[in-house]
Amino acid sequence: MSAKNFALLLVVAYLCAWIFIPAQAQNDFACFQSWATFIRSNGLSHAYELPAVDYNPLFLELLWLFGRVQGPAETLNTSFFTFKVFVLLFDFAAVVAAAYLLRRNGRNIALACLLLFNPAHFYNTVFWGQVDAIFSLFVLLSIVLATRKRVVASFVCLELAINFKLIAVVFIPIVVLLNLPAVLDNRRVLLRALPLLLVIQVAILLPFLDRHGLAAVAAANAKQLKSSSATSPSGFNFWYVVFGERTYEVPASAAFLHVSYRVWGLVMFAIAAAATLLPLFRTTILRKQPLDDAYVLLSSAVYWLAFYCLTTGMHERYSHPAILMFGIYAVLSGNYTAYVLASIAYFLNLESGYRFFQVATHDTRIFKGPFVGALFCAVLIAGVVEIHRRARSARRLAEL
Repeated sequence: MSAKNFALLLVVAYLCAWIFIPAQAQNDFACFQSWATFIRSNGLSHAYELPAVDYNPLFLELLWLFGRVQGPAETLNTSFFTFKVFVLLFDFAAVVAAAYLLRRNGRNIALACLLLFNPAHFYNTVFWGQVDAIFSLFVLLSIVLATRKRVVASFVCLELAINFKLIAVVFIPIVVLLNLPAVLDNRRVLLRALPLLLVIQVAILLPFLDRHGLAAVAAANAKQLKSSSATSPSGFNFWYVVFGERTYEVPASAAFLHVSYRVWGLVMFAIAAAATLLPLFRTTILRKQPLDDAYVLLSSAVYWLAFYCLTTGMHERYSHPAILMFGIYAVLSGNYTAYVLASIAYFLNLESGYRFFQVATHDTRIFKGPFVGALFCAVLIAGVVEIHRRARSARRLAEL
């Protein structure tokens, strides 16, 4: 497919999504609407006066900008559903990034349509009204730029991701690891990166640069860290396999062998992360071999899925970055198994909570937490195995 035809397809698909996007304002999307209205009426610097606000400043600044474009608070209230249309741009940007990587790897960019027409890829934005597509895109860009030795741009993208959603800090180890070879080759790059990162952070915090504002930002981040006392509120993962359908009632502070489930989750994630990143470390740092995009994105997807599956306090939408990265890995490598299974699990998890399609099978086993959690865990295990298999194959080729 030519780039021109692909661009035309994206425009048509975007316009269709714009026409048919639901106008409901439920759950968290209704919260975003109330935040945007409050900010439009009272000013950005007062955003954290709303007790429910627990997002980082960059997202609130995005709501402020959207409110300024939309007009008065009354107009914003009636047309806020179009915010989904804006967030959808980030989903489409991820498809464009996939097409770019396909082109760079000598593959047909038409394969990016496997992301474009995947219901799981857009469900979170179009139906649920969540905004995980934003930080997921910046994390993806950070990883891709790291593989191209664009250290400063990579860290800037990760900084923006964190300022949209705190949970993006989990990606710091893998982004640092991917940038480390370039930093070791030229340590002066850090002298350019650190001041720029500081300036960008100050600019983001500028509307809140007073004693009360900075304290409110810190409190919002603390609220995010303590957002759930349940082992897993609604993210169907390993804990649903262990505790069944009522996992959301099991406190993360409860203990097994005198150790809380929260700590068990962190320990299991650390082990899974080590198993995922060790081959990457050997390849990039010890052997100084070039990395192919498919391998990097597979490692990134499995790393995030390990975080989602094993740590406590997960919500259904938190697996979104893994689905995006599995999708790009699939079209680059031609191995679609993990992407298909992870997409099915993600769709079932989201639909089980939101029930947009109102199908008759919602009460069957496939929509239940234990089944979906087991599916995610199977993808995680298979992903770790595939990472090590690909690493061994790369070593053999290097030794020839």
